[in-house]
Amino acid sequence: MDAHALSVLEFDAVRRHLAGEAFTEPGRREALGLAPCRDMATARWLQDETMEMRRGVAEQGRPPVDGAGDLPKILVSARIEGHPLDPEDLLSVASSLRAARAVLSWAGRIEWEKPRLEAVIANLRAEPEVEREISAAFDEQGKVADGASPALREIRRTMARLEERIRRRMDDILSRASSWLQDSFVTQRNGRWVIPVKSGSRSNVPGIVHDSSDSGATLYIEPASVVETGNDLAAATAEERVEVRRILTALSDRVRSILPALERNGAALAAIDLAAARARLAERLNAARAEIDDGCRVRLDGARHPLLVLKGVDAVPIDLRVGDDFRILVITGPNTGGKTVALKTTGLLHLMALAGLHIPARPGARIGAFTDISADIGDEQSIEQSLSTFSAHLRRIVDLLRTAGPRTLVLLDELGAGTDPAEGGALGCAILESLLASGSRVVATTHLTELKSFAATTPGVVNGNVLFDPETLSPLYTLEIGVPGRSNAFAIARRYGLPDPVVARAEDFLGDRQALLDRAITDLASSRDAAARDRAAAEKARSEAEEALTRAKRRIQEAVEEKRGVLEGAAREAADLLGSARSAVDRTLAELRSRAVEPREARKRLDQVHRGMAEKAQALERPGTPLAPGEIRPGLAVRVRSLGQDGIVTAIRGKGGRAAVNCSGMDVEVAFEDLVRGESPPPVPAARREPKPPVAGPREIDLRGLRVEEALRLLAGEIDDCLMAGSPSVRIIHGFGTGALSQACTEWLRRHPQVEGFRHGKPEEGGGGVTVASFRA
Repeated sequence: MDAHALSVLEFDAVRRHLAGEAFTEPGRREALGLAPCRDMATARWLQDETMEMRRGVAEQGRPPVDGAGDLPKILVSARIEGHPLDPEDLLSVASSLRAARAVLSWAGRIEWEKPRLEAVIANLRAEPEVEREISAAFDEQGKVADGASPALREIRRTMARLEERIRRRMDDILSRASSWLQDSFVTQRNGRWVIPVKSGSRSNVPGIVHDSSDSGATLYIEPASVVETGNDLAAATAEERVEVRRILTALSDRVRSILPALERNGAALAAIDLAAARARLAERLNAARAEIDDGCRVRLDGARHPLLVLKGVDAVPIDLRVGDDFRILVITGPNTGGKTVALKTTGLLHLMALAGLHIPARPGARIGAFTDISADIGDEQSIEQSLSTFSAHLRRIVDLLRTAGPRTLVLLDELGAGTDPAEGGALGCAILESLLASGSRVVATTHLTELKSFAATTPGVVNGNVLFDPETLSPLYTLEIGVPGRSNAFAIARRYGLPDPVVARAEDFLGDRQALLDRAITDLASSRDAAARDRAAAEKARSEAEEALTRAKRRIQEAVEEKRGVLEGAAREAADLLGSARSAVDRTLAELRSRAVEPREARKRLDQVHRGMAEKAQALERPGTPLAPGEIRPGLAVRVRSLGQDGIVTAIRGKGGRAAVNCSGMDVEVAFEDLVRGESPPPVPAARREPKPPVAGPREIDLRGLRVEEALRLLAGEIDDCLMAGSPSVRIIHGFGTGALSQACTEWLRRHPQVEGFRHGKPEEGGGGVTVASFRA
């Protein structure tokens, strides 16, 4: 990614905040070195990894990486064969092994699938034996413990006995020679036990002088009576140093034996700490996972600048899109209205998402799969380089035009500024035209009318407007796409006290021509957007008609197959019925001829055969049997084959062979050929709700705290109630959380045939924690 863009979009500040969420030094280094990915598969992987970590932290708390030491630095020394590590480094290795073991336990308690985290955690290896050996070799103060080896224990016992002997002798001297001493205490110099003797009493205390005070008034003397014992203590101390080095070397060799595991542990613990830091930052930002669109289509709803959020600024969210039906968005409007913030927010959220960070926007946010993000933002005038503001911007634009392509996001602030407005506007139009031809996605801000005209008249380019309250003369920090904005310079000038005659004279200089041009641009943009909406509506209607035709053809084919099956079955049953009747009659006649049966009994049997045939013939008129036109009458139970619905005939429509059928409370008119015999009138379902009286305002349902499946069941019931009650809309409260519930509700509403549209709540309605759905009239 372009280093200049990373700087002007303040990605470094986001990295510093991320590093502040890490618990280990390697994790902080990883956070400070985080960079956006040019490989989209990696970016998506990191996005999913962040989501898995957020779920893991919510369920089991943060991963216990606290004790992990700075293994990469330690392992540099550990690779030197025969070199003993310092006690601090060995203890850091043991602490890191303990952290690896704790993280493995933490991950084992998470039951749901977490393939991205598992890929990292799979690199962790617990080495409990090495961990125990190192931990047992040191005491609580971090020094090699007496029990680290039997030899060390014995050496230190000897040293303790010798020191005790020296102390007793010194105490005896102190009690007898107090007049010769500068002070009554025992201390050490150069590893030897000494007492402070006045320099004038040197001859009264025979022994070895090891030091003197700065003034020379005090001599530190090792009495002759303890010199030999002191020699023994020095020898024991030397033995102790040798044994301690041997122990440290042995432990370092154990560390060297598991170097590959420690290297993997170090990288894995740093990665887990970084993932946990991303999860914690996402929670602080109330952020959502961003979808990465390979078509480089951008849609950011409710987007907020992350640094403003982290500072606690109650920033107004913006909705911004580019790349669907247009590739260049030109944002206009007053100064301090939020144009540059919108520009920086767009760029910074892309950098964050491509680095695996969740972004402060509503669930469903979509960023482009950009491999390059270029920006020209801010005043880059340089005295040292003798560059004017205009020249500095132009140099930057020359560089980005050279590299711009279909997977480039270009951000241009105050395009065309810094020079003559007419020439700057012309250059700006040419630059945008070149970027449009390159296939780049562009968001630019400007005050120049020429660029507004270019956006209003060029396919693939559209105007945007940061809204301004004409009553209070205050910016609203809200972006409206499709309409150019006005600078409102005259209104703002009046507000800040510029005399009315001066402002009026300025308006005279501007003249009516400019005002007419502004209105023409606005009207043209509105007409173009209306035409685009009409085209979209027509396309939607055409698509729906094609789908309906396909369904109708499929149902007709199914009806033909069903009719063929019914007729074949009826023919088989009729043949069986006729065969049975013929056998019964033949048997009765044979018995009658042989006088085996009386004529009266024979008549009785033939009547039974006749009744049986009549009953079976009536049974053949079962549901699904085609109907003759003469059979269709009001009150008849039928099935409408093209709809797959049962109903009751309510009327015969003239002589055209059509009938009115009531299906589930709704009358439909169908052709006789579309009707087959149905069952008895369909009963009203027991759970059917009675329609409720219409309500003036939206209904409300609270889904917070529910699992997705349970929430969707409740939502379906509430939507049914709303539709039967005639409610125009419903307010769905799902909260923020990880965004999973909000996204599930959004997908469900998108598929519902009676939902006309939906949006996230306004700030006074609950913001991103609420979705408001409206129904078709």
